[in-house]
Amino acid sequence: MDPIIRKIEELILTRSEAQAADYIIDHLDTIGLCTSREVASAVGVSDTSVIRLIRKLGFDSYTQFRNAMNSRISSQYQREPSEKRQGEADSGRGMVDALSGMIFENLRRTFQRLDDATIHQIVDVLLQSRHKYIAGFHTTSGCAQYMATRLVKLLPHVIPVVNADSSSVEAILDIGPEDCLVVYSFLRYSRINAPLMKLAKQNGARVILVTDRVSSPLARKADIVLLTPIASADQSYSYAAPLAVSEIILMKLIARSGTDGEARMHRVESLLEHPDLS
Repeated sequence: MDPIIRKIEELILTRSEAQAADYIIDHLDTIGLCTSREVASAVGVSDTSVIRLIRKLGFDSYTQFRNAMNSRISSQYQREPSEKRQGEADSGRGMVDALSGMIFENLRRTFQRLDDATIHQIVDVLLQSRHKYIAGFHTTSGCAQYMATRLVKLLPHVIPVVNADSSSVEAILDIGPEDCLVVYSFLRYSRINAPLMKLAKQNGARVILVTDRVSSPLARKADIVLLTPIASADQSYSYAAPLAVSEIILMKLIARSGTDGEARMHRVESLLEHPDLS
């Protein structure tokens, strides 16, 4: 994980500072080109909030921060000539290349933030928990369903929670300190997430949040936060990055669960391949 990102995730930030932190993470390779006023204007916060964040990151001044970040730019920041971009558009690949480029950038930024320690921590929670509640609503329900469908082949007592109504609260009402709640929540955060996480924390369960921004209103309610950007074109979003992170967690879980996990998968496969209809 990048040191700046790691430091940001360790800090206790005000809402305006968290918004500025999101901007820095989103523009990590080019932030050295921006003044503090430009960052403040882009985010919609005061210049004071930006300076306060920079000092929390351990820099004496924004100039010192900017100089430190500029060392990253030369190797990573490179623009394509406009003629090349026009040629790609003329060839009919403009949209495909633009969308795939955004997806690859989401994945790059996700893996830049991710580290083995966080994955190990999540796997530990899943292995130690009796019930595993996997929640996601509306467009993020697909992420939750995918994780739950794969996870149930490895571990017992996996419960998907995907209905954005009171039935979801009822589904986890008895969650306890031996259980965990995994929540997928991104921009346009479903309002059902907050009461679910509040209930889980009140009952002593551990909460894992997969979200897109440090400033997510749910971030402070979670024990572990995984950041995965979902930027795409227009008003749509790409969930390739959160699904990729889910896959990494599952692969590590397969390795950690050993023969028990393999036996469970083989049993499922055997039952499906040789159904007894009598």
